[in-house]
Amino acid sequence: VLGEDKVLAVLNASDRILQVNISTASLEWEDGKLVDDLLGHGRYRVTEGGLTLTLPAWTGRWIGAAD
Repeated sequence: VLGEDKVLAVLNASDRILQVNISTASLEWEDGKLVDDLLGHGRYRVTEGGLTLTLPAWTGRWIGAAD
């Protein structure tokens, strides 16, 4: 977090596909908020207080608000 800018970095440092559930409460991203993968891998919607992401092996996502 830097001022109003908020970015979530999620890394899969394993050799298998992982599905992760991440709370976004500390970022103050409420349900329904759209967020983007800043590396161009898609757009996600915050639901039930967080994000569910599927990460291939040895990859990561940089997620930021789509304001």
